[in-house]
Amino acid sequence: MSHPTSTSAAHAAEPEPSTSSLHATAVKTNAPAVAPLPSRFKIGTNHKKYLDAHDGKVFCHIPPRVITSPNAPSIPRPFVYENEPVQCRADGRYGYVNIYQWPQMFCEEYPWGVAYPVKGIYWETDPLARLWWTPTYADFVPLADTTLVVGFLSQEKRNELNKVQDVVKNRYMLYKKSKVPEHNPRDQGERIMLIMRNNYNHLDHFPLTWRDIITAVAEFQRSAMECFTYFDYHQMILPSVQTPAFPYPEYNPYWLGAFTCDPGVAETLFRAGVPVWLIRHEDTVTANTSLLAKVVPREPEVVLAMFTDPVKHFARPFPVRYVGPSNYKCSLACRRFLRQDQMETWQVTPTNAAGTSTAGPSMAGPSSAGTQSAPNRQAKRKQRANPKAPYPPSSNLLTEPQLRDSVTEGFKG
Repeated sequence: MSHPTSTSAAHAAEPEPSTSSLHATAVKTNAPAVAPLPSRFKIGTNHKKYLDAHDGKVFCHIPPRVITSPNAPSIPRPFVYENEPVQCRADGRYGYVNIYQWPQMFCEEYPWGVAYPVKGIYWETDPLARLWWTPTYADFVPLADTTLVVGFLSQEKRNELNKVQDVVKNRYMLYKKSKVPEHNPRDQGERIMLIMRNNYNHLDHFPLTWRDIITAVAEFQRSAMECFTYFDYHQMILPSVQTPAFPYPEYNPYWLGAFTCDPGVAETLFRAGVPVWLIRHEDTVTANTSLLAKVVPREPEVVLAMFTDPVKHFARPFPVRYVGPSNYKCSLACRRFLRQDQMETWQVTPTNAAGTSTAGPSMAGPSSAGTQSAPNRQAKRKQRANPKAPYPPSSNLLTEPQLRDSVTEGFKG
């Protein structure tokens, strides 16, 4: 099988799924219901030499919708219509609505979001396997002789994350040599690199509470992923979109892919070798639609448990950033990173009334949110998560949204 050669692919010619497990409880969601197929669905019949974007190399039926893919060998379960919160979980990630670890709806403002690296595709010895590593409390080294319960990630773990940074730097040098930035006046490659560097330096040089270290590690990992997807998109995907060559390349297993309800977007991603899943009404499937194999949607292996204090053992959830379906606002919320004044380390007072520190896992008390009624809590949470103008220009975003121009117009079919 041939597919576009990404920088990721250079690190593992024959990838082996990662055997590492998350250090928090992984909860799987209920599988979709199975319903009888309409008689017009003809499985296993294909009279074409090449599949079209509306055909199904694989398909699944979730009445009244059908999901097909012309290039991917499986279908991830979609969580694109559900009113789910974008909220950091115990591992600092966003669960199954996370644009960095599970396919979401294609976003025109962030077309490069289809090329995030895929978890489990790298050998354990590959530095990029650390993009999904989750620290444990045993990795936390508190500072001695201080009133604040702050500290660092162990030096060994920081060194491993620094190897990720080195790989990204090498990838950026290839990106610059390709002359792509010179032809893109809105290039954000250098900006993302600086954000990644700042995220690592902050983790490496500044003492943080354990709760802040969880988010700092996840933000460094997200910024590294943003670099890879941005570079791959402009060097590999965009040229195939602008100058397609038939037959289209096979799907690239190193790219996360995306869902879409737009046949034109499906065609565009298909021609670039991006895994794509077209969601449409079951009535749009006709006898002329090639359906090679019916599959059951695969479930995400993600952490849904909330952050819990490792010493006092009470829940301390991270704030909700957005509540709603998979769309542009969801993409923005996932790309936000915490400013220093938003971190726990800066929000605590040096001492409390008893003269002990209020920072760190062992000093904070349980949340008082439980004193409110459930409807009021839900209404206030959604209001806080969906403010009218949460993202002003030059805000705390990993990458700014792409303006509508000839680049994004290519995704309109």
